[in-house]
Amino acid sequence: MSSESALTAVSEDNEPESTVLELTPDWSESVQVNIAIAMAALLVTASAVTLPMMASVTQQSHQYLNDIFWLVGLGSIVTSALLIDWVLDKSHINFKQRLTLMGGGYLAFALLISFISIAVTAQFFALEMDKIETTIFSIPFLCFFIGGISVFFKVMTEDDHSLALFGILSSFGLSYLLIEFPCIWL
Repeated sequence: MSSESALTAVSEDNEPESTVLELTPDWSESVQVNIAIAMAALLVTASAVTLPMMASVTQQSHQYLNDIFWLVGLGSIVTSALLIDWVLDKSHINFKQRLTLMGGGYLAFALLISFISIAVTAQFFALEMDKIETTIFSIPFLCFFIGGISVFFKVMTEDDHSLALFGILSSFGLSYLLIEFPCIWL
């Protein structure tokens, strides 16, 4: 049996055969929306799993694992927010419509996803500052808060011209630097 015949698709209605290379997947907008929604749900779940994993790293020689778990947790939340925002942007749903979307459920989602992004980073902060007392009235927490506001802004606006994405990347990037190098702000 040749490798060419193994890759041939045969239709039942006796149409000409086509090879796998000739088949094109359906990448219509509705399929992309369904994929984005499924991916967003999966990413939120992935983020929820990283929180206890981050807290479980107790050996000093493996502290780098917390960095990885923080990146996965925060990255999952932000990517989920970006995917959901993309779906609503495709539907041209503006800020005012998003406020009442799904009976206000989308507003609750936007607030929650913003607070989760803050919480993941705050837990990382608390774990990394093992012996140092932490407070929400600190420079790192200000960066976490700005990052959370940026996530909220991103999922609640139709066209932010990448301003929110810049806020997310810069504030959480700065947060990481402040956590890893506390001499900057202490």
